[in-house]
Amino acid sequence: MKTIELDARDLLSAVRLVSLAIERRNTIPILGQMRFTASKGFVKLAGTNLDQIIETTVAGIGAGGFDLMLPPKIVERFLAGSSGTVSIAVSGGKKPELTLSNGNAEMRVEVESLMPVEDWPDQLSNLKPAQDYTLPESEIHRALALCRPCISTEETRYYLNGAFIHSINGKLAVVATDGHRLTLVKTEIEADLPPDQDNHSQCGFILPNPAVDTLSHVTRKGGNASVRMRTFASSWVQFTHPTATITTKYIDGKFPDYNKVIPKAEPKLGATLKPADVARFSNPTRYYDGIKCVVIDPKSNTASQKQSHEGATITAKLSGETMGETPFGFNAKYLKDFTKILGDITLKAENKGAPFIISNGDESVVAVQMPMRV
Repeated sequence: MKTIELDARDLLSAVRLVSLAIERRNTIPILGQMRFTASKGFVKLAGTNLDQIIETTVAGIGAGGFDLMLPPKIVERFLAGSSGTVSIAVSGGKKPELTLSNGNAEMRVEVESLMPVEDWPDQLSNLKPAQDYTLPESEIHRALALCRPCISTEETRYYLNGAFIHSINGKLAVVATDGHRLTLVKTEIEADLPPDQDNHSQCGFILPNPAVDTLSHVTRKGGNASVRMRTFASSWVQFTHPTATITTKYIDGKFPDYNKVIPKAEPKLGATLKPADVARFSNPTRYYDGIKCVVIDPKSNTASQKQSHEGATITAKLSGETMGETPFGFNAKYLKDFTKILGDITLKAENKGAPFIISNGDESVVAVQMPMRV
């Protein structure tokens, strides 16, 4: 009998984490499973969809000594609401069984009914490390959180479906845009990323949206751990946190030259907004739905919005200062997103049709928002 005991809640968290890389529907059955490797004193769990691999470990007591493929949903269902210790055992004999026990509950699975471990895709063994970087957990979490709302979901522009991690003067920077808005976060992390081997004009890589979400989930705001970022001599990158390792393909494409859309001209229009100034306005159903555009009138120091179906107009006095006299319009959702992540913001532009710079006083963050027709 091969056994190991684990904390039930720790195991449940680990199963949910690796499940982020396991797609519910796929044409390759083995990709719907998680790999469960029990060694002396710990269990390693792994999940993959061929584009992303998530690995994590859970400390335990026992010799372990088994390596199996398990369906994560069944294990998660068994552990739901559990506490205390879960005992995992694999019996010997002609028909070995896997048994999970927690309190008065027990789940038995015939080992022969499980998919063979040999079918698990071995993607990591062929990767050749190129360069390692050390990232403070709080810094990378902050950068991804600020850029996340600007990542595009438009499939035709796949190269915008992620965050571009690159170097500016030897320091790590992260930028994302969906064509309507942009956020650039400059850090003090020393990281002189080399040019991409397939695209020598681009220094850095585009981290896909699923990996951005996974890395944001693993890291913590204000966390003091270190994250090792390892690039490979192919289109892969790996992030190792004390709680998990995320290995992912990055997007094969060239990120646009975002410097071209950052305004350089002297601003003549502007307004300062607080989160409460935009909270009452409705989000648009379409980007160019002018009826639901939030119109900021610097002359009267107000923001207003016509309600498309109700025939009403909401007008609110702004709590901050304004600049200029020409009204300009914005997508309400985008304003809410920026005030949510940046707090009080100041919008400035050369004219009502030009890109607006959005800032909160932090010089390490540069945000740009395209206006809407008023």
